[in-house]
Amino acid sequence: MAWASESLIDDEVDAAGQLAALSDAAATLQAAEPLVDAHSESADDDWVILIVPDAPAVFMSPSGTQEITVTGFGFTPRGMCELRHRTQSVTWRVPAKSVLPIYGETRLMRYNLMTGEKVEL
Repeated sequence: MAWASESLIDDEVDAAGQLAALSDAAATLQAAEPLVDAHSESADDDWVILIVPDAPAVFMSPSGTQEITVTGFGFTPRGMCELRHRTQSVTWRVPAKSVLPIYGETRLMRYNLMTGEKVEL
């Protein structure tokens, strides 16, 4: 039975070492600034920055986050994004502020609300 106790002690020491290393690594992290704010006031109010349709993004909700694909957008006073789960055929609409780009993966575009002109960034 002594070997079982020694094994548990070794596991606890290893776990403590991993937690200490994680704590040290986390201490160097800094909060990232948002890539874009499509909802901010700009000098040219006709243009907004949007996620390109069929691009991956992150949907943030009170129940957690999930990686999704943006399939389209609509304009209401709050702005809407149409989403599709990456592994399912389910689609739904959510407020645009709850959808965030994935750094280095999500393509963005400028969209003119008056003319429909699109310029990929």
